[in-house]
Amino acid sequence: GLKAGSSSPFPAADLRGVSGLRQAPGETYPAQPIVALFRELGGTRLTTGSDAHRPDWFAFGLDEGYRIAAATGFRHLAFRRGAGAVEVGVPERFLEMAGAGGGSRWNS
Repeated sequence: GLKAGSSSPFPAADLRGVSGLRQAPGETYPAQPIVALFRELGGTRLTTGSDAHRPDWFAFGLDEGYRIAAATGFRHLAFRRGAGAVEVGVPERFLEMAGAGGGSRWNS
């Protein structure tokens, strides 16, 4: 879920719910309008993943997660590594589809 108000040292919108594409109603959790609202309210970090619990689910729906990230103004995805965070750029093809360019660190 969205964690913008969290006391965690790593506040981020969590788009791991691309697994929702495997289930009814066939949408991400949270849905794109909620991710867009998070961005509009000042959210700068987004993470996404397939929430795979089986090998055949690995990376399922990540293209849709990348598409939503780019469409809502995110240029990078954030991931926790130990106590720190790392960023990974949203693949250029998704940024191009969204009409966005590279962008700066942490989507500012």
